[in-house]
Amino acid sequence: MIVVSASSDVLRESVMNAAGDGVRQDYNTQTKSNPNSLLVVTSSGQLSCKRIFFVQWKPHTDESILRQSIIDFIWNVIQNAVAYGCTSIALPAIGCGKHACSVDIVVKTMVNEVKKEIKNRKLPFKVRFVIPVEQTNVYDEFCKQVLASDSN
Repeated sequence: MIVVSASSDVLRESVMNAAGDGVRQDYNTQTKSNPNSLLVVTSSGQLSCKRIFFVQWKPHTDESILRQSIIDFIWNVIQNAVAYGCTSIALPAIGCGKHACSVDIVVKTMVNEVKKEIKNRKLPFKVRFVIPVEQTNVYDEFCKQVLASDSN
């Protein structure tokens, strides 16, 4: 499955453009009928995955609230991935773009929470973090955190 932070206009539009008009129509129909939904699930359209999950997420300037919102985001994604029978997840580096959240907090929290959920639930998921090419600092931090958590 591909996960999209619905608060990221650029990512949402990029995925919808790649997936095709059917995904865009499905997304628009669902958000119109339930505008407060935390999760919109669509077919994959023209993308090679089972589903696309558009998850509502908003950044916060308070570090403890930011951490908790990332934990909630990851929990929501994992919970729904299990429910939909997914075996792999492509996760965006939420908040590292125009929201300018602390890369350190975002990356550490995402990596630690994903690993914790997979370990605690004994899930056979393959997880990939999706990072824009121009964000080399974010990529470097993900590499550092994944390697650090693998050695623990």
